Amino acid sequence: MDIAYLNTSILKFNPQAADPSFGSDVVILDLEDAVHARDKETARAMLAQLELGPLLARGLRFGLRINSLMSLAGLQDLAALDAFLRREPDSLLFVQLPKVESDFEIRLCRTVLREGGQALRVVPIIETPGGVEQLEAIAALSDAMMFGRVDMGASLYRSNAAYLAYARGRFCAACAQRGIAAIDTANFGSGADIMNLAAFEQDCLDGRAEGFTARAVVHPNQVAVVKRIFALPEDELQACLGTISAYAEAHTGFSVVDGRVIAPPFVARARKMLNLYQYSQGDAACTLN
Repeated sequence: MDIAYLNTSILKFNPQAADPSFGSDVVILDLEDAVHARDKETARAMLAQLELGPLLARGLRFGLRINSLMSLAGLQDLAALDAFLRREPDSLLFVQLPKVESDFEIRLCRTVLREGGQALRVVPIIETPGGVEQLEAIAALSDAMMFGRVDMGASLYRSNAAYLAYARGRFCAACAQRGIAAIDTANFGSGADIMNLAAFEQDCLDGRAEGFTARAVVHPNQVAVVKRIFALPEDELQACLGTISAYAEAHTGFSVVDGRVIAPPFVARARKMLNLYQYSQGDAACTLN
């Protein structure tokens, strides 16, 4: 499972760099907030000329964030994406839709891409109260979802810890219900916040405890922290396998084995975690990226 997403403006992306991904699992090329309103056409022109083939051959992977489909810029981005995929099919893992507030936006995106013969994952960003109110319907059509904390906070009159906790809890529950990745995002108000890696690490730990399974970052220095915290630890992996194995051998529906409770709810959670991290018991390997 991908756990570290590096978000970067398509205008600043350097395909000639030694490691354009800075060790992240996926690079998100951003046409939205990372591109000033006056530079949208320039960004789309860069997309039209972008050649990802050599980087894909090196094992790098990419997603594309476009503008909201409820805006003219977003519709123009979607048309540019369609043209790009016709030229470079299979070059992107997903398209990311910001400020999604209805399942209509997911359907529109999929319909346009399907008409062009393109199959692409769709990852909406929930970052407004309107999106929170439609979470379950949006999640039902999504391949993963991202929670936009900075924009969510900006949509409120004041920072509202109670509402943000409610929104984040409902978000993680919707992702878990659908078995899709719950991707957290940065929480910052200044450049100093971005560079405070100790605070960032604690924030990642808090997010993981809430139920988030991955994280997007805005600075390369944050990538290693995310990969360390959100990876499935070996002991947790073995515990999941042990729970499933013990239940298969149990003679009752509820038992305690080596201090571990073996019962259907715990087995269901173990299977959910293995499925989320794409663990293959047959291959005896856990694929995290």
